[in-house]
Amino acid sequence: MRKDKVLIIAVFFIVIASFPQTRVFAQGGSLYTRYGIGDVFQTYTARKSVIGAGVSVFDKYFLSPVNPASFANLKITRFSVGLNYIGYNLSNSTDNAFYSATDFTGFSLGFPLQRDYGLSFVLGILPYSKVQYAVSEKNIQLNPETKYDINLEGSGSLNKIFLGTSYSTGYGINLGATFEIYTGNIKRTSDIAFNETAKYNSAGYSEEYTYSGLGTTFGLITENLAPILGVSKINDLRIGLSYNFTGELNTDTSLTSATNLGAVTVEKGLTKTKIPSKLLTGLSFVWDENYLVTFDYMYQPWSGYTYNSKPDKHLQDSYAVSAGMEYHRGRETSTRFWELFRIWGGLRFEKTPYLIKGISIEEYSINTGFSIPLGLRSSVDIGFSYGIRGSNELNLINEKIIKTFISINLGEIWFIRQER
Repeated sequence: MRKDKVLIIAVFFIVIASFPQTRVFAQGGSLYTRYGIGDVFQTYTARKSVIGAGVSVFDKYFLSPVNPASFANLKITRFSVGLNYIGYNLSNSTDNAFYSATDFTGFSLGFPLQRDYGLSFVLGILPYSKVQYAVSEKNIQLNPETKYDINLEGSGSLNKIFLGTSYSTGYGINLGATFEIYTGNIKRTSDIAFNETAKYNSAGYSEEYTYSGLGTTFGLITENLAPILGVSKINDLRIGLSYNFTGELNTDTSLTSATNLGAVTVEKGLTKTKIPSKLLTGLSFVWDENYLVTFDYMYQPWSGYTYNSKPDKHLQDSYAVSAGMEYHRGRETSTRFWELFRIWGGLRFEKTPYLIKGISIEEYSINTGFSIPLGLRSSVDIGFSYGIRGSNELNLINEKIIKTFISINLGEIWFIRQER
């Protein structure tokens, strides 16, 4: 089994390497990522992308960096790595196009240190946000003699490296925290190209931002509250809370202008980018032994985002609500394939950070997926999502988004003292 797992990991990274620029059929993506730091990742694995953030899920079979308090239930060494494919069908009142991309969604590695006290150590690299768009408008008529093309492109990401630990207090609360290092680079370019008979010169400019800074995430998950309700079919009822603080990131910026005389860096300097804190809370329980039910809420006040002490008028306070369910037929000691097989489903609504032309951009999605067991402790997890974001009002962009998530979740008994 261990040789099979090594082979799976090797093939997985070969697949990642085959997409060196995380672009598949065409350059492009969501035009809304022009604003702020782009689309923010809310989950990192196939399972959580379907059922929701799972802030309150105290699960020993999956690593969940969204709430480090969940690390307190880590019983064996666990490794998780994933990627996703995203297809965008974009349309406005006159045009439509399709773009797609493949993204690496990070990895996490966790070790239980002292299981009786919920002490664990977890580390990993995760994406925080992503910018990717490419849009152009051709043959714009300025006057009878003059036509021009406009091209806008953006790419890059903000990522975080984290180290986390957890502790079970013994008083009905499990606690966890991560120390995070943020780093990344985002580049945006714009250019205008006039036809040969025009009296104007073609020009363009490029903005590049390099980020670095520190942050932290605190989390808590209650013990099982089901006995308080006294409902026989409800078990493992828990409430979870997670608070992510990023603060101000050092931002090394440069502005390069491109003219017929060549490229010239016209501005360069160091400033600050303030990323608003994020709050997540949720409730989960097991119904009738086989159904895990989750509810989650996320809030992040993007109206407080600033770059060089200046807010972005295109950003607003964001929130999301989700509900999910997992069906798992077997028991912990089962070794049968179909009893280890898991099926997921979920719904999600998000008021995104984007506020364009005074219109709040909203997103709705429906999600499903399943987990294929690789023995008792490991699995390959696959999720699917179909969502709709934005509208064609005031010639805005309506996006129909198709996502496929693949995660590999491995568990082994390493670094654990065996009872003799």
